[in-house]
Amino acid sequence: MLPFLLQAQTALVPKQSDNGKFGYVYDGESAYVIEAKFEEATPFTNKVAIVKTASGYALINAKGKMLTEKFYQYIGWTDNDSIENNFYEKYIGFKEEDKWGMMDVKGKVHLPREYASLSYFQQDMAKVSLPTRSLPLYGIIDLKGNYIIKPQFHDIQLFFAKGIHKVLLDRDERKRYGLITPEGEVVLPAAFYDIQKITDHRLAAKDESGNWGVYNLQGEMLFPHRLTELVELRGDTLVGKKQFWYGMLSIKSGKTLIDFIHKEIRWDEEKADWQVKPYSRFTLINLQGDSLNSWYYDRLRNIEKGVFEARLNGQTGLVNQKGEFFVKKGKYDQIRDFKNGIAIVRKGRKLGVINTSGKEILPVAFPKISKDPSGLLRVVTDEGKVVMYNTNGHRISDPSVEYIGDFTDGMYRIKQRGYWGYYDAQFIPAIALRYKAASDFKGGYAAVTMDSLYGVINKKGEWVIRPVVDSIQVINERLFLVEDNGYWATVNPEGVELYLGYDDYQVREDGLIETRRNTSWGFRYGLINDKGYRTLPNEFDSVSAFQDSVVYMYKKEQWWFMDIYADEVPPSDAYTYLEEIKKPAEQFAPARLHGRWGFVDHLGRIRVQLRYDEVAYFSEGLAPFKIKQRWGYVNKHDEIAIQPRYEKVYPFKNGRALVEDRGQLGLITQKGNFVLRPGYEEIRETRHGNWLVKQKGKYGVYDAKASKGIYPKYEEVQDLDNGFVICKRNGKFGLDTMEGLTVEFPHYHAVLYNRFDQTFFLKTEQEPFWARLN
Repeated sequence: MLPFLLQAQTALVPKQSDNGKFGYVYDGESAYVIEAKFEEATPFTNKVAIVKTASGYALINAKGKMLTEKFYQYIGWTDNDSIENNFYEKYIGFKEEDKWGMMDVKGKVHLPREYASLSYFQQDMAKVSLPTRSLPLYGIIDLKGNYIIKPQFHDIQLFFAKGIHKVLLDRDERKRYGLITPEGEVVLPAAFYDIQKITDHRLAAKDESGNWGVYNLQGEMLFPHRLTELVELRGDTLVGKKQFWYGMLSIKSGKTLIDFIHKEIRWDEEKADWQVKPYSRFTLINLQGDSLNSWYYDRLRNIEKGVFEARLNGQTGLVNQKGEFFVKKGKYDQIRDFKNGIAIVRKGRKLGVINTSGKEILPVAFPKISKDPSGLLRVVTDEGKVVMYNTNGHRISDPSVEYIGDFTDGMYRIKQRGYWGYYDAQFIPAIALRYKAASDFKGGYAAVTMDSLYGVINKKGEWVIRPVVDSIQVINERLFLVEDNGYWATVNPEGVELYLGYDDYQVREDGLIETRRNTSWGFRYGLINDKGYRTLPNEFDSVSAFQDSVVYMYKKEQWWFMDIYADEVPPSDAYTYLEEIKKPAEQFAPARLHGRWGFVDHLGRIRVQLRYDEVAYFSEGLAPFKIKQRWGYVNKHDEIAIQPRYEKVYPFKNGRALVEDRGQLGLITQKGNFVLRPGYEEIRETRHGNWLVKQKGKYGVYDAKASKGIYPKYEEVQDLDNGFVICKRNGKFGLDTMEGLTVEFPHYHAVLYNRFDQTFFLKTEQEPFWARLN
């Protein structure tokens, strides 16, 4: 104990004086034992310290005696960031005239100065380089200066305790790494982008494709280069990623412990186990039910032939039929549906366009992009200017174009240098830019003017109505409205005047011309039909829009209806003899007289005798009627088409109507023949023309003629209009044909039809689980 205390009390330590120089004092004292004359000074090690003066670096002993024969440019190692008394055993490096050597603690040169660099020794080995005019080449020497690895690499460092070194070759700025033993044997050639130590006996190497493989210290590959990321290591278990999918492998054997198909694998400290979160599995099958592939994503959607939108962790990308990303996930915030081989994409607030190969046809740089019905791309720049591009991304509109109208009736209306003209669907000039004003084409015609008078041209640019009037509008393909000298008229394309008017008018959105006159009781309205003829005089408070060629007229709490092509206007007392009249369908209105129902036309004439207990609206030429508590159908000739035998009937649609008997639904034709006999709780036509039926709480589906189908046995069915039906039983989905054959039993969380590729996805959702590898 006493010798240790004496040594501690007499230890010399560097101290800086008031003049900024360093000297040495006993620890805890202030009197200098060695004069303060050094610019830098290190603590003593092995009874030796490194000091620096204006002349350079030297070694001194505890008496302040200089041990080196001369001053050196530096004493230490190349890899020292600052002056340190950093001896390796009894040796330390020195630098003189920009070359490195090594001396012992007595200042005697052990290795002559011949190296461009000399790093600190590890396991009796040091990295050195020789002077060169190009990039330095590094090797390894032992304590005697013998080369273990000759200088041939652009970097080298001890990587494993067994003396295995990581080497670097840097050719044409392409860095490649390898491993080499102290005997110079190659463990891994210098051909890898990176090498990382996993354990004392395992390493990972990244190849030129950016994928990691796992090797042992003999250079044997235990796991192929398929990992894009090394995530976490615990014991002999390595969690990694293949692109976006987590998996797990044993680095001892290289075997896969958990397939690389999962959303996340993380270590739970509390349970001391790995928790695995799976993606949904999408099994791809063809129309024959053959399994083609299995993919693992949050969501998959077929958006074009051979193109699928894939969603992973909230980010969207595009994959091909092999499941390979060709538009990386997260590259865009939104990818809209493809049409004609292109899709609009969004990143932030900017839009661009890509094709089915993922190539950007237009860069993501525009505030607004839309697809015109012509197939061309309408782009709005940051300056608000409209520019047209084709689907190859080539600009096709001239910068001098001042205005580009919507694509209507096969033409673009264009203004350039103050004149108007028209371009076709390819944005090629079709009608010369020579008009001072022009309207969009409608029905093959457009109103234009070359000076102050208007006319009408066709799509060849030929005059249909020469420019001789003050104003002209194109109403439709067979009607123009002309204004001239204070009057207006309707004119057909042959120039024939159809109606001459002096009253006020307005062209309505439904294409009819509403007229009006001012009276002491207010405005009274009339109507010109879309053929240009007067249909209604100016006598009504209002006139409705037309539907099914019928309009309604209102006046003093009365109403009438009329076919806009009829010759006669209903008189004011047309319906007064009736007890009740309802709105019409197919030009016939249900009407009641003496408690009996039938049908009248717009003039109030009886067209179907008023002899029924109840009637419903006409549809497809037939109307339901009720007599003696039973329903049948009557036609417009007042003939019974289907005898009254049902408890309830419904309107006809596409030649079929629902009927009800004893509380059960059936389906009949317009001749009264059964398509489906009553026996169902529900019958609905699918949008593909087939029949979805419900019986005893179960669903099935039959084709349009009910000649084939699937009897009611499922919780849900979905008609795909391709001979296949998605069905649901016990909460799971499967796939049947319309012939009733099972393609896939209901074992899946969803069955998705890929309409562009004519394939299906069988989706299986999986719950998180514990790996329990022990």
